Amino acid sequence: KPNKSNYRLAKAYQLISLLATLKKVLELILIKRLLYLNKTHSLLLKYYFSA
Repeated sequence: KPNKSNYRLAKAYQLISLLATLKKVLELILIKRLLYLNKTHSLLLKYYFSA
């Protein structure tokens, strides 16, 4: 359609939506890294409970 943004370009998206997507990606990377470190160095007990 005329006057419609090309959604293949990053500038067509609002900054807020790009930040939300970036946040999700960074969270996944951080979670995977923490799980790997926990598995290799046994940082947390297998059955860790707090009250």
